[in-house]
Amino acid sequence: MTWFTMHEIQVPWLVYGLLPNDSISAFVGKPKAGKSTAIRNLAASIIKSKPFLGREVFVPEGAGKVLYVHLDRKDPIEDVASELRTLGINETESERLHLKSAEDMPDKDRMGWLIEEVKKFDPTLVIIDVLFQFVDTDNSNDYNRNLRAINELQDKL
Repeated sequence: MTWFTMHEIQVPWLVYGLLPNDSISAFVGKPKAGKSTAIRNLAASIIKSKPFLGREVFVPEGAGKVLYVHLDRKDPIEDVASELRTLGINETESERLHLKSAEDMPDKDRMGWLIEEVKKFDPTLVIIDVLFQFVDTDNSNDYNRNLRAINELQDKL
């Protein structure tokens, strides 16, 4: 068989054509470019089973669950909660969005904590905002070290 005759793999999508199920994706850009706003809109789309950026979300109505680990020190968690309410997540739906901060996590073994949270809650989507506040890396420009940290996160989840 050659590459030309290979069959296309059917992708199970969370958000059609954008985010596959059971994968790691990153929203990357300059500071204040709208990354956090985009992921909060994604969280609301998963919770409400509504399109994200005009793309179908493959989550049955009332079944989407989001574990949102908010670690951005420049963005108070109260503002995050306010924005999620503004995006239309109501009190009943809020039970399916667990909003956690650095204060909720232990200083050591953050990975173990996250694994336990995922086991208990069984989310459709896990958001870590900002990833480099979570993974064990001290140099965001060290490609190999960052790749190992991200692979460890993916492997354990």
